[in-house]
Amino acid sequence: MGKRNPNNYGCVTKLKGKRSRPWIVKVTVYDSEGRARQVPVDYAETEEQANIILAQYNNNPWNIDRNKVTLLELYRRWSEVQLSKLGKSTQASSKTAFNHCQKYYGMKYLLEFIRHLVPRYARLNA
Repeated sequence: MGKRNPNNYGCVTKLKGKRSRPWIVKVTVYDSEGRARQVPVDYAETEEQANIILAQYNNNPWNIDRNKVTLLELYRRWSEVQLSKLGKSTQASSKTAFNHCQKYYGMKYLLEFIRHLVPRYARLNA
């Protein structure tokens, strides 16, 4: 444990349980009415790595508002990082599956997309 962080800098906290990345990096975000809430930025394996992530975030804050991310943008971000790590067959399957979701490309991922799919799963399980 080091010194306290300055105000509005963010915090690093250790989560309970056995986890591969137990350290969470959180920053405070204010809504239009001035109410504050802590939002997770990332997770890390060690406290030192988490503090480095927090410092990088404060040097150049990136957009952490997950409610504004569309499905297309989410897939592009994911594919840049993860797609090359997969086998050729899995890459082709992922691309094909994503192409079948064209009508959902513009939907905001967390809000409309999930609200749209939940009633379908409810009907399938009934």
